[in-house]
Amino acid sequence: MEYITGLFIYYVVANTNVFTVIWYESEKMCLEAMIDNGPLYIQLDAEAMLCKKTDKMSKGVPRPKIRPEGDT
Repeated sequence: MEYITGLFIYYVVANTNVFTVIWYESEKMCLEAMIDNGPLYIQLDAEAMLCKKTDKMSKGVPRPKIRPEGDT
């Protein structure tokens, strides 16, 4: 099951700690974005960048498919 995951980016602006969150449908998507956005991390002079998974499912629970009547 996949869960909504936030990419948290922590950085400092005018001596103030700031963070930004970008939401993804899965932890995998978040991790891929974090790797691909390495230059963003450097450009912001970020202190940290990490993925945090929520307890909210991003996709419905898998359900069994109904068999056609001839397959019983």
